[in-house]
Amino acid sequence: MLCLFSKIYKTLELGYSIDNLLFSNMCLSEFITLFVYNSRHYETTAAENSDCVDSAILYMQEHIKDNISLNELSRQHNYSVSRFSNLFKQKTGYAPIDYFVQMKMQKACQQLDFTNRSIKDIAFSMGFDDPYYFSKRFRTIIGMSPKNTG
Repeated sequence: MLCLFSKIYKTLELGYSIDNLLFSNMCLSEFITLFVYNSRHYETTAAENSDCVDSAILYMQEHIKDNISLNELSRQHNYSVSRFSNLFKQKTGYAPIDYFVQMKMQKACQQLDFTNRSIKDIAFSMGFDDPYYFSKRFRTIIGMSPKNTG
């Protein structure tokens, strides 16, 4: 059961793309079923074949505190920038860097909600050199000021 919850949580940590939301929704049904019937079910151990988009999202997650470029992402997967961007947007609905910034803001929300760190400190930890620019991007993406969260 813990494995399934972790899978849902980690999927949502990777962003709120349609694929991630649908996958989490489907897993949630199974998760609730485990509580209702309290029976032992298989652990999912199937090897996951990840494509370049999944691999890029995992790379983004691992480097959430860094600034990565579209060139860096596309070069890692031996695609041109335009081809990689098209593949990424086709799968997630977002341009790669927009998706990455959204992931950063999601992580910043978690830190604002669950820590006592300052907005300035969180901005720096997410790779933003200017806390005011961070606040502006946060407001654009999240829909409210970082001061209003938590």
